[in-house]
Amino acid sequence: MMYSFLLDLCLETWNMVALAGPWMLLGLGMAGLAKGLLPDQFVARHLGGTGLRPIFLAAIIGAPLPVCSCGVLPLAAGLKGQGARRGPLASFLVATPETGVDSVAVTYALMDLPMTILRPLAAMVTAVCTGVAVSRTPVSKVLTPLAPMARDNACTQGACGCGQPPSAPSAPDAPRRGLTTRLRTAGAHIFQEILPSIGPWFLVGSLLAGFVSAILPDDFLSRQLGQGLPTMLVMLAVSIPLYLCASASTPLAAALVLKGLSPGGALVLLLAGPATNLASLAVVTQLLGRWGMVAYLAGIALCALGLGLVTDMAYGAMGWSARTWLHGEGEGGPGVVDMVCGMLLALGTLAAMAHARRHGRRGCC
Repeated sequence: MMYSFLLDLCLETWNMVALAGPWMLLGLGMAGLAKGLLPDQFVARHLGGTGLRPIFLAAIIGAPLPVCSCGVLPLAAGLKGQGARRGPLASFLVATPETGVDSVAVTYALMDLPMTILRPLAAMVTAVCTGVAVSRTPVSKVLTPLAPMARDNACTQGACGCGQPPSAPSAPDAPRRGLTTRLRTAGAHIFQEILPSIGPWFLVGSLLAGFVSAILPDDFLSRQLGQGLPTMLVMLAVSIPLYLCASASTPLAAALVLKGLSPGGALVLLLAGPATNLASLAVVTQLLGRWGMVAYLAGIALCALGLGLVTDMAYGAMGWSARTWLHGEGEGGPGVVDMVCGMLLALGTLAAMAHARRHGRRGCC
């Protein structure tokens, strides 16, 4: 009995890693190129000012960045020190951890095309609505400056520059770096920062998804919790206090759907899990103020529930089925390319973690 369970656990976990492998590597490559090709102060220059435009730009800029919910905090503190206002800052704090090029690629691998499109769109809508809500709250009398920032439970160097002071303005010749130098920077950023920060969490999420797939019978959640708003409220209550990065939450959400969770319930987990956790709320309060933090949580919760209901209605109206997730519409599991990429991803993550440990770094969070 135990042997059979362990075998199922290993097989289900490996299937998750292998199916996501090619798309995870693609997402990591795109994230590295973004780091190597974009000017250093590109983000900070667009988060000043008032009105809807900087809030919207903050969501657009933050959405593709592969940064976790704890990693975005010191980055946001640095941006605040460079003049970012509370509305754009809140929008950036929501959009950045909720999605990224890596998690979008994994969503396509483990879920389906509609959810791959809906997830980043929902993240941007949530970010903009939350940013607008925060911008309309009264400013607290004292907002403690947080940059530079290095916490005991955060990384000393990660995908977002945790523990590093806000970078100084770029040198005049920074944009003139040659293509070879930029590509080298992108490769170093992937191996030294992104992979040791995101890779371990993705493997942990795959292990949790494998555990769910191996231990729960089909339709368990639909029989125990039903569908609709009550199930989404349960997902919201579970997601808000826990830390789940975007890449780790994706395989878990896909596995829960196969056990009876609705696509809308999965979207609630994908939106609320990465953007909130108890450890970060005190820092968010210092960045946005007490009323800003309340608006921040309320914006994420209400948008996640509303967009989850819309997602379920869209799946029902269009006849989309989530039962094909992880099965590829009848394909016989991971192919040779999937398995090779999954092995490269796993070995690359372990190598990056060992490299980070040798150089005195820890993964983010």
